[in-house]
Amino acid sequence: MRYELQRIEIWSVIKIIFIISLFLGFLISIFYAGLFFIMSAFGNALAPAEFASLVPMGGAMAIGIIVFGTATIAVTYTIVAAIFIGIYNLLARWVGGFKVHFKTLDGEQPIIKELPKEESEL
Repeated sequence: MRYELQRIEIWSVIKIIFIISLFLGFLISIFYAGLFFIMSAFGNALAPAEFASLVPMGGAMAIGIIVFGTATIAVTYTIVAAIFIGIYNLLARWVGGFKVHFKTLDGEQPIIKELPKEESEL
């Protein structure tokens, strides 16, 4: 069985990418908040002049980094994914989409069967 992926619904991709990017953004923001905490803790011992501005880093600043970082990453990744899906849809219309081959296992009937064409499509 051969199928061609001609179009991807942008809204379905946006929903999934937004949830995934929220999770990734949260992890990345936790990493950066921890990094700033470490820099704040060791700032005075290593180089007081360079890290003096990071010393007052507290819990509110860490929560701000996590919330702002998560939101920024989620929105950015979602916009970029929507742009790439739009580009794919345009290119697939002009040159064709991905061709995918499916194989049934052990003589099982395919799940997707050809639908009869409506009279309006003829």
